[in-house]
Amino acid sequence: MDSPAGPTEDPSHRNLAWRMALAQLITWGVIYYSFTVFLIPMEQELGWSRTSLTGALALGLITSGLAAPFVGGWIDRRGGREIMTLGTILAAAMVSTWAWVPSYAMFCAAWIGLGLAQAMTLYEPAFAVLHRELGSRAPAAIARVTLVAGFASTVFIPLSYWLLAAVGWRGAALTLAAIVLLCCAPLYWQLPRQKPATPETQQRTRTPIRQAARRLAFWGLLVTYATGGLLFGAITFHIIPLLLERGLADATVVAIVASIGPLQVLGRLAILFVWRDLGARRLGRIVTTGLALSILVLICIPGLTGAVGFALLYGMCNGISTILRGIAAAELLGRENFGSINGILTTPASFTKAAAPAIAGALWAAGGYSLVLWCLLAAAAVSVAAFWAATADKRTEIGETQFNSC
Repeated sequence: MDSPAGPTEDPSHRNLAWRMALAQLITWGVIYYSFTVFLIPMEQELGWSRTSLTGALALGLITSGLAAPFVGGWIDRRGGREIMTLGTILAAAMVSTWAWVPSYAMFCAAWIGLGLAQAMTLYEPAFAVLHRELGSRAPAAIARVTLVAGFASTVFIPLSYWLLAAVGWRGAALTLAAIVLLCCAPLYWQLPRQKPATPETQQRTRTPIRQAARRLAFWGLLVTYATGGLLFGAITFHIIPLLLERGLADATVVAIVASIGPLQVLGRLAILFVWRDLGARRLGRIVTTGLALSILVLICIPGLTGAVGFALLYGMCNGISTILRGIAAAELLGRENFGSINGILTTPASFTKAAAPAIAGALWAAGGYSLVLWCLLAAAAVSVAAFWAATADKRTEIGETQFNSC
């Protein structure tokens, strides 16, 4: 029986969370962050433009978004063991192909395969598995998984640079493919096998996809995630030239941008140890408002002070927003069919994330980064309004989320 303070901690649940966390750390590092390290040497050796190379990455993001609802539905019905293991094998095969691409068309094909692998292995399927297997204990597990995976760039960008210097970018890609295959496939294969419905799962509130789509919460989350993807994509690819345009020194800009990663981890630590009683409703309102304020700070406060204030707010809120993606749909719409529903909700975000760098570039060409910032502030304001609309319905499907039980 659960204790008054919350559900009794089960070692098997805790082990599942930490195995998933390690697998996510490695998978994110190999099939996402390593690309930034290989971009320049690939451009120099292959003769393809940087726009062409990042265009293939965008193609992968779009593929991932299109596949997300189908992967989520599979996990809802059958669990994540087979599909996440298969996704890892596919990721290793595509990274290996990436190392020996004979043409740009083959490179794009490899990234389409990597996009499918991302849909099968990264955060969204991991969240669906945790909700399916852990039920009310999933939020704490999701916080732990995102906390560990937040160090993916810290671990794998230096490792990729070291491999690049040692064996070249092709050898580095092959090495990383072997790492993700040998480390992650066994971890995902240890996920629980498909299990029959239990009385507990039968008693859960059922929220079919069509029923969810009739609710304001569904559409509010859809817009929130889409605008969040736009903000993330634009800021990730343009923050360095944006800060340089504002007159900051190169070393200062690098230090500020490098601080965003640790600040994301700091935000996730705050969820585990300080704000563990905040549900998705209050957490989402804080996060969306904080992201909007971070851009407003950059607009209104010049120089180093504004840049540091932006990094602090954006870094922490962006880190927490990953946890929010893992819990908001479950709290507002119910845990039943979470994989399918959350996959549909995150699909537009993949499109906006892929298009954001080009959109921001076009805005910069039209009016400089001042215009970019004002447009991003408008998008952030839409995100705030959308999430408040999503939470305006006082009904709750599974109760207020807490992060103190796993």
